[in-house]
Amino acid sequence: MKDFLQDVVSHTHSLGVIPIIRVTASNGSITIDSLAEDHSVILNAKTHQPVGNLDGVFGMTNLNKLDMHLKCPDYKENASISLIYNSSDTSVPTGLLFKNSAGDYSNEYRFMSREIVDKKIEEVECPDVHWNIEFSPSQASIQRFKYQIATHTEELTFSILLQNSNIVFNFGSNISHAGSFVFQPNVTGRLHSTLKFPKSIVMSVLNLSGDKTIKLSDSGAMLISVDS
Repeated sequence: MKDFLQDVVSHTHSLGVIPIIRVTASNGSITIDSLAEDHSVILNAKTHQPVGNLDGVFGMTNLNKLDMHLKCPDYKENASISLIYNSSDTSVPTGLLFKNSAGDYSNEYRFMSREIVDKKIEEVECPDVHWNIEFSPSQASIQRFKYQIATHTEELTFSILLQNSNIVFNFGSNISHAGSFVFQPNVTGRLHSTLKFPKSIVMSVLNLSGDKTIKLSDSGAMLISVDS
């Protein structure tokens, strides 16, 4: 349970734009979805394996609080994390109980009911996207991206274009400080548009642990898959 919770927090809360997540657990399958308030980021995830006896649909908010519980020194060794249920309904958990090995330090973290989380996280109808280009970025390219971001602190966004079969990231313009570099060489596919994205969010996702795949579309969409 702890590994699952740590993975969830590190891949949602750390992005800074995911305030609430919805967990759907059924027959050993667990999916997680969320949506940034401005609809700029859509999150969809699923676990490779079942997690305990987790079942039902519920929301998780105050992810910073959950993050603090998981980092608490009292819960580092031999602590217990158990599900909390209402006495009148034991089908869907209502929260988590953290308790240290000595039993003298505990916290309760409460889930959000399905009715509330369904209202908080809107259903977004995404049209079918044709992905023009797909590749797996190298860690070296991600590091070069970090350097460009650190150099161009005044820029909130960056642009992506295809030049001579290379994916190029650009910062700034010809009337300001500017920079560019080849993020991914020798890609297959065509990209006819110049795409623009917020640098902080893209970098936050690329900073996540796990194997990454990037897909780009002329429609102005980017899909980053992370297998942690």
